[in-house]
Amino acid sequence: MKKVKVIKSFNDKLNDFITRHVNETFECPEERAKELEADGFV
Repeated sequence: MKKVKVIKSFNDKLNDFITRHVNETFECPEERAKELEADGFV
């Protein structure tokens, strides 16, 4: 698990479309963190 910090708000489709707000931190698997980083959300 990796802790990430949101830099652009998004709806987290893997967690029942929870809205992740800017500056929110949460833990997710390494692979998911890489996807979010590549998309510019964390």
